[in-house]
Amino acid sequence: MNRYLGTILLMALAGVNANAVPSELPALVVPDCLGVNIHFTGTEAEQVAKIADGGFKFIRMDYSWVHIEKQKGVYDFKPYDLLVESLASRGIRALFILDYGNPLYDNDMSPHTDEGRAAFVKFAAAGAQRYKGKGVLWEIWNEPNIFFWRPQPNVEDYVKLAKAVYPALKKVDPNCTVLAPALSGWDVAFLESAFGLGLLDAADAISLHPYGSSKPEDASVLYAKTRELVAKYGKGKTYPIVSGEWGYSSFNKGVSIETQADYVARQFLSNMMNNIPLSIWYDWRDDGPDPNENEHRFGTVAQDMADKPAYIAVKTLTSHLNGYAYANRMAVDSPDDYLLLFRKGQSTRLAAWTTAEPHSIKLPFDVEKVQVVSRSGQSSEAEIKDGLLDLKLTSSPQYIVPMGDSRRWGIDAAWNVDADARLTDGGLVLDVNSMFDGIDIGKARIDISGAGVTPASLDPASGKIETNYIHSGQDNPVVIVTLQLDGVKEPLVRRVVVSSSVCPRVNVMPSTDKEILFDIHRPSVGAKPVFSGKLVLANTEGVTLLDTSVPFTIPADKDRVTIRARTKEQPTQFTTACNLLDSKGHVIVRMPAGRYKIIETFADGKPG
Repeated sequence: MNRYLGTILLMALAGVNANAVPSELPALVVPDCLGVNIHFTGTEAEQVAKIADGGFKFIRMDYSWVHIEKQKGVYDFKPYDLLVESLASRGIRALFILDYGNPLYDNDMSPHTDEGRAAFVKFAAAGAQRYKGKGVLWEIWNEPNIFFWRPQPNVEDYVKLAKAVYPALKKVDPNCTVLAPALSGWDVAFLESAFGLGLLDAADAISLHPYGSSKPEDASVLYAKTRELVAKYGKGKTYPIVSGEWGYSSFNKGVSIETQADYVARQFLSNMMNNIPLSIWYDWRDDGPDPNENEHRFGTVAQDMADKPAYIAVKTLTSHLNGYAYANRMAVDSPDDYLLLFRKGQSTRLAAWTTAEPHSIKLPFDVEKVQVVSRSGQSSEAEIKDGLLDLKLTSSPQYIVPMGDSRRWGIDAAWNVDADARLTDGGLVLDVNSMFDGIDIGKARIDISGAGVTPASLDPASGKIETNYIHSGQDNPVVIVTLQLDGVKEPLVRRVVVSSSVCPRVNVMPSTDKEILFDIHRPSVGAKPVFSGKLVLANTEGVTLLDTSVPFTIPADKDRVTIRARTKEQPTQFTTACNLLDSKGHVIVRMPAGRYKIIETFADGKPG
């Protein structure tokens, strides 16, 4: 993305005076957790007013070194002073990106010498000092894993810079919030390298730019992988994930303006579902007039500031869910259907859409009527018949407003459930915790089930239960938690994702010999320094196994080990299931039979 500032007249100005604003990340409340990228500084009263009217509470903008320090050691802040003041007048906070080179240092390349880093650190600290108490978030660079780190991406140099900047910011403003690395796309290799080099010691939150997601909901995979890496490298700490930049262009080869409108609303909603405390759309305004240019059509408004459907979609979302906090996702038959419940006090509302073809579903409900608000703000009424709401789902989010108090939705919104796997000497154990926030549910029963789960029941009064668990080997495994309320016909159901960071991982690898290769990955957390056990194969077809049980040991200094199961013939296409046992013989991973085929890659003709 081309996000360099144009020429700006810079002048010295005293700091902007205002009441102190909290500097932490916002809660998952609409619209506090929603923002938009901009490309301007100064007052820009008309643009700032329209941003506020749309419901955006954050902007993200380059805090450009080259435009602030034109003479060594001299900083001109006026355009940013004016911007911060203008934003504050409308209740909007800034996320400033500390970015890009300066011709005064390191030949205008990204800082990579002691002198360049020291100068950048002073520039960054001067900004943090100036806007202390203004609610500004600070992000260290923009997309250093691609061409924005010049002359080419260098994870070592980036982490060195981050480690120098972070303590300098904290020294002048201990309460400031620092984000990194503003990762472009799904470059998990760069992210893991950065974490391995200690980036988590130089950040309060992880910022991602999930470009490459074919639809907004797909980013959940990137968030899950990032959390796995945090569990691996975070030394027991947790880090919030921020979606700092991400959008879909409506240029001629991109998405339609109607799909763009669907996607901006769904991005914000699905990010809240994924516990992302801040989501910033790219971008605010179309950057140019050319409909054939990708960069010219990311905006929520046109270049002349006319509303695009995307702007109306955001305004509808923020007005009809204003003050509502994300509660949970309702469980329905299809994983392609998204029904997100929001709560404000005792009031509840629902956002609903599908990624599948349009279709209708029936929801158990306990009020007589609801108001249905479309993505573009049109409102209609629907009646509840025989205790069921007949709801048509499409790709466009709609908002369901009960016309009366719903006890069912109130309990569902107040019900908090989590499930965590734990590696013990007796195998894997699943801890299920259930709480109800400020509501009396009366007499009830909670049941736990799902793949690999030993079924169990939980007394709602106790709040927790422990049961045996065997991991399926799949990403984001799910446990089913069912709440049966006294006097309520249909139970409430929750599909809860189980953290798999304590579970080892098994991958089938290509082989050129009479053997099947398996990579065994140690758990990210919870495993003993030396992790050992055996892999037992079963239900194998298409190849004759000489080894059905293969022991393994992962040394303390390794993350994985490759083991070999010998075969009578060279495998080409086969089916096998496997159980992974720990050193005491407890099954901790049970992978169902999967079909595998050895193929030649197009790149080099080698098996893959």
